[in-house]
Amino acid sequence: VKLVGDYLVFGRVRFPRAAPTAYRASTKGKPFYPVDALWFLLQKQSLKPGEYLRECTSNQMMPVSRPDQRALLAYLNGTADSSPAIDMTGATI
Repeated sequence: VKLVGDYLVFGRVRFPRAAPTAYRASTKGKPFYPVDALWFLLQKQSLKPGEYLRECTSNQMMPVSRPDQRALLAYLNGTADSSPAIDMTGATI
């Protein structure tokens, strides 16, 4: 997966980086995380919280809130089959 301009490219498939996912944020005012926020968290999962936030700021990425990170990473890394934060009713991708 690569970030190319305003798109995340998965082989021959690409999505607008700001496209909302089905993963609902627990933070008020941000109902669903964009696909680039999930991708960036996965890429930076080994960083300490402060380092992750600095990377988000310097790369103009929406940070995944600290309370959401553990369950989201478990889902993305395949150690959890699902998450209560997944809501397919608002998903566009």
